[in-house]
Amino acid sequence: AHFWDLDSGNSPRTSHTTHATCEARKFDCGTGTPPAKLPDMLRKTSTVSAGQATQASRIRGACAVLFTSLILSACSDPGEPLPGGYFISKVSSSEIFLNEPKYGGSILQLGTDLKEIGNHNEFIFGRSGGARRTTPGFFLLDTKSGALKVGLTETNWLGLTTAAGIPNPPKLVDPTRKKPLRQ
Repeated sequence: AHFWDLDSGNSPRTSHTTHATCEARKFDCGTGTPPAKLPDMLRKTSTVSAGQATQASRIRGACAVLFTSLILSACSDPGEPLPGGYFISKVSSSEIFLNEPKYGGSILQLGTDLKEIGNHNEFIFGRSGGARRTTPGFFLLDTKSGALKVGLTETNWLGLTTAAGIPNPPKLVDPTRKKPLRQ
C-alpha cells in the first residue's frame, strides 16, 4: 500500500500499513495521493448538483448578510444622552416612558408606549403610540422652555424639527437604547 509520509511531507513510500492506519492519516492508501490534493479529488467526484451548490452558496451569503446586519445594529451608536436631565424608564416591554428630571415622573401627554426617540441639542423628539388615551403621533420637546408638541403628523413634525435646526431626517432609535435608561 502507498501512503504519504505525514512526518516528512515529501515522498510516497510503500509499506505494509493497514487500511485503518491510512484512514487515520486521512488520505487514500490505494493511490498514494498526498493530503493536500484530496480536496481537489473529492470535489471532482462529488455528487452535489450545480443547483444544490448554488442554493447552498445563496444560503451562506444570506446568513453572512443577516449576521453582519445583526452585529451592526447591535453596535450602532444611539447618540448622545438625553439633554436637560430627561431619562427613559422601562417598566415592561410595552411600557416605556420619557421622564422629566424635575419630578422624576413620566410626561403624561406622551403616554406609556414610546416607540422611537432622538435628540439634538436641547430638543428631544420622537414617536409615541396611543396608549392610555394619549394622542398617537410624533412629538417635539424643547427641554429649555419645557414646550411640548404632541400628536403631530409626520409632515408637521418634519417642519418643526427643520425649523428647530434638527438635521433632516431626524435620527430616531428604539427608546431602550437611549441613555440614561432606568429599569
